[in-house]
Amino acid sequence: MEKPQKIAAIILAGGKSIRFGADKRLLDVNGVPMFLHTAKKIQRILGSDVWVVLSNHSRQHIDCLKREGISFLEMPFSSSGMGDSLSYAVSHLEQYAGWLISPADLPLIQVSTLHSMVASATHAKLAAPYYQGQQGHPVWFSKTFFNDLVSLGGDRGARKILQDNSNDLTRVPVDDQGCVMDFDTPESIEKNRKHLFLS
Repeated sequence: MEKPQKIAAIILAGGKSIRFGADKRLLDVNGVPMFLHTAKKIQRILGSDVWVVLSNHSRQHIDCLKREGISFLEMPFSSSGMGDSLSYAVSHLEQYAGWLISPADLPLIQVSTLHSMVASATHAKLAAPYYQGQQGHPVWFSKTFFNDLVSLGGDRGARKILQDNSNDLTRVPVDDQGCVMDFDTPESIEKNRKHLFLS
């Protein structure tokens, strides 16, 4: 499969994990911090065009990324939500034709889903994987939505952009529960721990 030129993956890892109660980005998944596990999986598909977005004071996370040769953007301020991270990242990655946007806690996504999303980027303005009718990640935004993305802020993510442009959304069916699994609480980790250590 030939991937289109100038597509980037943006992995959002600037949050404070308030609901989780600790830094869930550092949760061990097969001996690797969860955020790095997600980044490395996407790196297998997009190579050097993977960017992890971090808030300031993220030295431990940056050291992990440097060891693996994964690019990162460090915001010079503490993020107050996904909108801040998205806006900052897209504004600094304007050179790309579009962006696959993913949360950092996506360790169980299948490589086949990532391949499908990259393929969709060749023809779709917007695209998202769907597992049993549920929208998952990563979500593809073409450069058509540059202004919308850089206008985001605070905890206002890109959901409204998807809602307002639903007619342009390509729904990519996948047999991959990992693209919709949510790890926002310690309970969700315990419930899926056996899968985390098999991914």
